[in-house]
Amino acid sequence: MMREEVDKALSSETLSEWHEHERELRRSIRVMTAVLTRVLASQGAGWASEQAELLQRSFTALKRDGSPSRLRKIRELIDGMAPQEISQVIRVFNHYFSLLNIVEESLSVQKRRLAAEHFIDFGPGSFHETLVQLKAQGVGSEELQLLLDRLLYQPVMTAHPTEAKRRTVKGALRNIFLSQERLSLAGNRTGARKEALTHLQRQVQLLWKTDEVRAQSMGVGDEIDTGLYYFPLSLFDAITRTYRHLEQSISEVFGPHVAHEIAVPSFIQFGSWIGGDRDGNPNVTAATTAMAVIRQSRTIIQEYVRRIDALHELLSHSLDLAQFSVEFEASLQEDRRRLGSGIGTLETPFLQEPYRHKLILIRYRLNRLLSRLEEIDSGAPTSHDSGAYASADEFQKDLSIIERSLRENGDPEIADESLKD
Repeated sequence: MMREEVDKALSSETLSEWHEHERELRRSIRVMTAVLTRVLASQGAGWASEQAELLQRSFTALKRDGSPSRLRKIRELIDGMAPQEISQVIRVFNHYFSLLNIVEESLSVQKRRLAAEHFIDFGPGSFHETLVQLKAQGVGSEELQLLLDRLLYQPVMTAHPTEAKRRTVKGALRNIFLSQERLSLAGNRTGARKEALTHLQRQVQLLWKTDEVRAQSMGVGDEIDTGLYYFPLSLFDAITRTYRHLEQSISEVFGPHVAHEIAVPSFIQFGSWIGGDRDGNPNVTAATTAMAVIRQSRTIIQEYVRRIDALHELLSHSLDLAQFSVEFEASLQEDRRRLGSGIGTLETPFLQEPYRHKLILIRYRLNRLLSRLEEIDSGAPTSHDSGAYASADEFQKDLSIIERSLRENGDPEIADESLKD
């Protein structure tokens, strides 16, 4: 479509928002380009920056007019560079486009966040729009529950043989993304904006000093760790937000009374080919698959420890000021009996706060399990540890006991906080 046709197809409000987005994108690109140029100049790479800019202008003009003489000059410019100089110019281009991607991604995230805050994220494929369609078709609470119980979404992680970006570089780019977010939030506040710009420049400088190339090729173990990289960074939190968003959408479309009756199941289940696919790679063996499973288990258990710590901060109920279920109290006593005298120093500070008492013992059992996994991963001989959780069901049972105790004793709202996640 021509630009005029696009303009006619859009409402004036949408077109205005699109123009504003384009203006903000151009402003942000100019700022990021200036930051990169400043960093390169300060690090003795000003020449490479100038050559990259000259090449960019020359190729843009060549694309416009196709001049043979211009093409010849570009080739002469490149041929006149030493290999090390070409390498530096390539690095400038690589960093430049990586930073532009960050700017675009940051603005896209801001738009989605703004839409969510104003409850307008109801487009095609959203939970809200899908539920509206189901309700219009006469789907009631019972049928909705059946549909949810059959729902499965399974992203599968895979390692690509051409993946060349180091995790260190990914981490540096993420820090730049967060710095860009900080700059956007600073707005027109002079002090905050100056501080954010300084922080952004430091992160870009760190990226320039970071080698993009690995010292050695990735092994299968490296691929496994790379596949798990984003789970603690963002995916675990995104999963809980997804479930919360679905619950909120059910309440908005069907009403709070129906939402109260609906139990949203755990329908997101991740899979992974990494360390387990049998596609002819001689380095992938049964031992490799066992290592992948152990490291996946370790990653999720470490996340559970983090969340148990957060619950420990939240559930500060006092023995003198709150009631607790008989089931909960029996469970706590059974934990103390099973774990024995070794937990004395752990539990002593929390004897008057039963939920915290229980949670510190849960944390202890998770850490015992982590230690066992570390031993298995390192190849050390292991024996049965009665203190560690033997299954996910045991862990789930302990959390459910706490949840029921909260609900039975006047705290259903607290049970629906981070414990539910």
